[in-house]
Amino acid sequence: MQAVKAMQTTFPEAMVEDFKLTGGAQFGLPDPGDEHVIAAALKTQAQALVTENLKDSAAICGHLNIEARSPDGFIADTIALEEGGVIAAIRKMRERLKRP
Repeated sequence: MQAVKAMQTTFPEAMVEDFKLTGGAQFGLPDPGDEHVIAAALKTQAQALVTENLKDSAAICGHLNIEARSPDGFIADTIALEEGGVIAAIRKMRERLKRP
């Protein structure tokens, strides 16, 4: 829960709270508890959804013009786009470690 709090503090604009779900299986995901993720992506007009649940999300996202991406794929593409910036950020994180 501490990680969630840190993300909310750091990226308050990333919180999507005013989306609407109509019933338990609006998008047909096997786990109704995941429906809010697709609803929030639609609400924010997301171009991509980063998820470990590609199996259940990819087809639905495809129909909604949202690219479903794995975290590893997303990170790899981010590194490829801005390698110098990523290396600098990792170096800075490493310097903050108390006991590496």
